Amino acid sequence: MCSPVDSLSQSNNINLKDLSNKNYFTFIKEIPTRNAIDGFLKRENVIVNIKQEFDNIETLKRSIELGTGVSILPKNAILHEVKNKSLNSIPLDEGVYFRTTGIITRKDRPLSKATREIIRWITDNR
Repeated sequence: MCSPVDSLSQSNNINLKDLSNKNYFTFIKEIPTRNAIDGFLKRENVIVNIKQEFDNIETLKRSIELGTGVSILPKNAILHEVKNKSLNSIPLDEGVYFRTTGIITRKDRPLSKATREIIRWITDNR
């Protein structure tokens, strides 16, 4: 992801190595998506200049829109911004990356019947 004013925005596709030393916005380390993306970058020996870390994807996207850095974000999280042309999505030469999805629940209270049923439905229908 980059803003329309970023130099990468003119590219039809990029290599992960094109992100080397770019100003980079990312999630805080406690977010699973951050760990997955860090793994992709590490496997390709790409070192980015982490400019800022966020715990909220909306704030992260707004920072990218300002044109002062780039990021790797889940495709489903940026559809609105790409449609409105406030962000550019540039495919990676290395292909599409995936990570498993998790279910987060509160430990300090029991799950409702509806929540248990949803979790059962999701895990039975993978």
